[in-house]
Amino acid sequence: PGSAPQVSRPLTERGSFDEVWGLDPGMNDMFAASKVRGAVGVETISCSSAEFYCKSKYTFAKKQERRWKSKAPAIGEIERTMPTYKTADMRTLEAHIVHVKRHQDALMNFYGARRFQNLRFLKYTRSQATMVELCKKV
Repeated sequence: PGSAPQVSRPLTERGSFDEVWGLDPGMNDMFAASKVRGAVGVETISCSSAEFYCKSKYTFAKKQERRWKSKAPAIGEIERTMPTYKTADMRTLEAHIVHVKRHQDALMNFYGARRFQNLRFLKYTRSQATMVELCKKV
């Protein structure tokens, strides 16, 4: 009782609809994909990080956030005086937590506003659509 074992066919026996692509996530590019096209050569598809961020509205969102923060100097001051959380020293981490707790209401009102929610949703939906577009290329 059970299903028959699946046998993997060699690449030479695969149907004409199958294509083998090599995919490489890169440091500068989101990815680079290539495949050999017989005697024709190599077909390559890539997407730079800048292109991905532009299409998924990350660059627009960052500029918009900077504009909003420039109009709220109190938030800028809170963030400038905030101790770092990237530390192994417990006193520094505690100082960060105390600072955040002290200014929690102002930070939540600013970053929890509807405009920030809409901007995060825009970035999410556009990045998903961009990923689908890139997958269709391959």
